[in-house]
Amino acid sequence: MITREKTVTITPRISMLREKVMSSKPTVCTERARFYTRIYQEHEDKPVIMKRALALEKTLREMSLFIDEGELIVGNHSSGHRAAPIFPEYAVDWLPEEMDDAALEAKLFPRAPGSEAPRPRPDVAYIHRELRRPGVTPRTLSTATPERGGPRRRTIPRLR
Repeated sequence: MITREKTVTITPRISMLREKVMSSKPTVCTERARFYTRIYQEHEDKPVIMKRALALEKTLREMSLFIDEGELIVGNHSSGHRAAPIFPEYAVDWLPEEMDDAALEAKLFPRAPGSEAPRPRPDVAYIHRELRRPGVTPRTLSTATPERGGPRRRTIPRLR
């Protein structure tokens, strides 16, 4: 059997781009999730296909463009290197497993610059009362909208 050794030359541009990506800390991009959440909240009465179309339109029109220096082919699904987008219309159950609590809280509940005010804590007594009701689970409780006075229905969790 004949074997050949192959050498690969990496250009300075590729080396620089690789170093940028490899030195970036993995993070989450919440921009897309905020667009989808807002559209789903504003159009609860519309069919899912319409909500998805409106959310896609808003995302394509308003999402930040990420073009890095040295790229010849541009475009990214997030707002930075190694930033994973969130798809709230499908699932967000994986988030806690991928991020530590402080990073997850900072992404989902960003504070205003210079603000040290803690975010509001959940009403634990209300949660315990609701969980005693027949058919209520932590998952259905987290997606219900009783404050609107309407029927309990699944909605996308609100991201701020």
